[in-house]
Amino acid sequence: GGVDLDGAPPDEGGVDLDGAPPDGGTPDEGPPPDEGGDLDVGAPLTDCSSDSDCAGECPAESIACVCFVGFDGSGFCVPECSTDADCPTDMECVDGEGICGPSGGGLDAGTPPPSDF
Repeated sequence: GGVDLDGAPPDEGGVDLDGAPPDGGTPDEGPPPDEGGDLDVGAPLTDCSSDSDCAGECPAESIACVCFVGFDGSGFCVPECSTDADCPTDMECVDGEGICGPSGGGLDAGTPPPSDF
């Protein structure tokens, strides 16, 4: 099988002629694309099914904490707002949702998927 140009055993760090990662690993393409349903705000979000599940689960600066049900049907606790001033630092009020999201892009501010070019 094939011409071994570097003398190393196959797939153990030798010269990579076919472009595949050594040892069958996957290339690091960064975080997975954001598929909605989560807010990337750092700390893990608390799962919930009603607002009462969220008592005390949001940052201290929040005016209220509510259960927001995402696109996939799973709920998570988020700060409630009517203006950006109602949200904790580094968050802003998401228009039309009444909840705080990451500053600079709203709910779908995730990293775009890598291109295949």
